[in-house]
Amino acid sequence: MRHTGALRASLLILTFAVTAAAPATTTHYDVTMTQRDAGAGSERGTLDLQIPSDGIVTGRYRDFDGDGPYLVSGGRRGAQIWLDYRNVRMTGTLGPKGIDGRAFRGEGSVEYVFHAILTP
Repeated sequence: MRHTGALRASLLILTFAVTAAAPATTTHYDVTMTQRDAGAGSERGTLDLQIPSDGIVTGRYRDFDGDGPYLVSGGRRGAQIWLDYRNVRMTGTLGPKGIDGRAFRGEGSVEYVFHAILTP
């Protein structure tokens, strides 16, 4: 019986080690950022993100104009997500179909509505 407890403990430690070492999957999004000001334009691009259940988010952003890729860093706590890339800071909510939030460019004077739609 003593060996069974030790075996279970060893298997539990091994399970945590394998889980921690598993690579994160990359999720792809089509992004639209639209200025809140009336008549203002929008920007489009793509995000490729590695999003853990909680913790550090990493990835790349590319404009549809061909600029980039730009490194993305951020974090996630539950459904809340925040990203920094290029000169954009975004905060939003992660859902099953994508990310919705708001973003600020530069020193925060220009506000955008941020939508990132999950793509296959």
